[in-house]
Amino acid sequence: RPTGVGSNKADWKPLVFSNIKAHGKGFIAEINGIADREQARLYCQHNIAIEQSLMPELDADDYYWHQLQGLQVFTAEQDRQLLGKVDHLMETGANDVLVVKKCQGSIDRQERLIPLLRDQVVTTIDLKAGFIEVDWDPEF
Repeated sequence: RPTGVGSNKADWKPLVFSNIKAHGKGFIAEINGIADREQARLYCQHNIAIEQSLMPELDADDYYWHQLQGLQVFTAEQDRQLLGKVDHLMETGANDVLVVKKCQGSIDRQERLIPLLRDQVVTTIDLKAGFIEVDWDPEF
């Protein structure tokens, strides 16, 4: 599959992998045309991206992390409050976590770590409208 490696788009290089397997929290990948260990080291600790068109379709209630990044996060109370925007997500082992940072109009400057627990904490995800509603105490 074509992918890219690099810290910014100008550095991306198309690659084809002949073998990939999970290893701990990462992957071990064999890159076509790279047979030397020293040459392979140049590709360690880099981000790997896959063209969105090659990613599998998800069920209606499943989301890729990149789809959630940038969404505004509101409390699901009557007096709906803007907590901030999803900056990124973290994997903790028990569940994924939304890292919510301040944005224009948010109630404060606090960073919040909100567990991505559907129906318990996260009550609504609306990609088209660009928001997530959470059952979350703004004081926490």
